[in-house]
Amino acid sequence: NNGKLVGASTLFSNTNNDEDKLQLDRMRLLLHIKNFAKAAIDDRWLFVNIHSKIMLGRQDPDVEFLQEVLEHTGVPASQVVVALREHQGNYETVLTNTIKNLQKLGCLVMFDDFGGDSANLDRLWQLHPDIVKLDRDFLENAFKDPRAKRMFYKLISLIHASGSLVLVEKIETQEESFVAMRLHADFLQGRFWGNLSEKPVRRPDKAEDEYDNNFQAIRNRC
Repeated sequence: NNGKLVGASTLFSNTNNDEDKLQLDRMRLLLHIKNFAKAAIDDRWLFVNIHSKIMLGRQDPDVEFLQEVLEHTGVPASQVVVALREHQGNYETVLTNTIKNLQKLGCLVMFDDFGGDSANLDRLWQLHPDIVKLDRDFLENAFKDPRAKRMFYKLISLIHASGSLVLVEKIETQEESFVAMRLHADFLQGRFWGNLSEKPVRRPDKAEDEYDNNFQAIRNRC
């Protein structure tokens, strides 16, 4: 009501009923995609989440609703990246079917925060996500220990070998972004490029050129 941004964890923590969570998740998804459609951006991906506990707790995950929303708003499925989290438990069949249905729809699928207790490399080639988002801990450790940095590089190489792209999250400084790029991460995400915004924001071309030139200068010294 007061116009402040509210995180998803806070939003769902105040809702105990599963049916209410489902409807809340649908409203959130619809609003997110409608705002993206209104911005008329045709050269960027839209990253969305389907609430994980709702998805895994249903016999028929909400892929059909996502399809209806995309058809209603006119946003191509090829512009949408759906972030899914791995979960411990007997959810393998549900997760596998969800990924297949999302990719059949034309969406990209991203494993979110890969590196937690339930993450393992075998699932990458078994489930074929398009993108793997790596937990920030990998990057932080790479700054502390050369061995951790080498292991981080090997992990990125293994993910590439499985056929997936790599996204490194929570980049806070230019130095962090350069390190992640030198280790061949495909995508970077974080507050270094700006705080959360209600509307899509493009960086000025001049800022993009300056960043590219600075990275090129550092890479030439390596």
